[in-house]
Amino acid sequence: EQAIVLVEGSRRIDFKTKLNWREIKSMLRVQFPVNVHAEEAAYEIQFGHYLRPTHQNTSWDLAKDEVPAQKWADLSQDDYGVALLNDSKYGYRVKGNVLELNLLRSVPYPGGVVVNDEDLQPGEPHHGYTDQREHEFVYSLYPHPGNHRTGEVNKAAYELNVPLQTVPAGNENGALDLQAGFFELNSPNVVIEAVKKAEDDNAIILRMYQAENQNERVQLKIGLAFEKIYETDLMENVSRELAAKDDGTVEIEFQPFEIKTVKIV
Repeated sequence: EQAIVLVEGSRRIDFKTKLNWREIKSMLRVQFPVNVHAEEAAYEIQFGHYLRPTHQNTSWDLAKDEVPAQKWADLSQDDYGVALLNDSKYGYRVKGNVLELNLLRSVPYPGGVVVNDEDLQPGEPHHGYTDQREHEFVYSLYPHPGNHRTGEVNKAAYELNVPLQTVPAGNENGALDLQAGFFELNSPNVVIEAVKKAEDDNAIILRMYQAENQNERVQLKIGLAFEKIYETDLMENVSRELAAKDDGTVEIEFQPFEIKTVKIV
């Protein structure tokens, strides 16, 4: 079953898919030929993205037939582009002007045969092959102006994978303004990837990364009461204290694709 969903005010075309997969020795793919000319495509990975050619001029290019990515792959020319987003599928191929995504792949498990084909009843899952189960996933086509940066492809992919959640609340005599945020950044190119409790104490750990391959100085505004804020490494070892303004704002410098971790005490 597949629902093709258009939402007012959004560029995304969502393909909400449910299937009960019983095919063997086969692969299910989706492809979109698009009116875009580009010699490279961009693929998102954790804390960044990389580029791969869309042609097959050399043996090196042929070896990049299918490449891994996480939430999106994008094909863009100077004025226009199209991204293919997903919520759980990570095998992409972009050749020429065709965007492809690997949805399912039923191949034998390694080792000896555990189930004989002739022993199966029609419609039964074949436990000797992968992906023999019910599946539910979403992939989305996202046309946009400019390249993936100006078209805010990374933002659209996060909106698909981490949709807005609302929580009903009763009447309370709270002190917060009608509009407020716990953590705010003044740049769309830096992403807050994780907010968590520190491993060794009750401090708050904030992990951010620069997503668009550029140097940047950003302001982080903290909407919580705190005493000090530190920059740490990935193991949460403190490297230096950061100077905070009276309104809870600190300045942080990022290099291209750099990950930054701060500890709020």
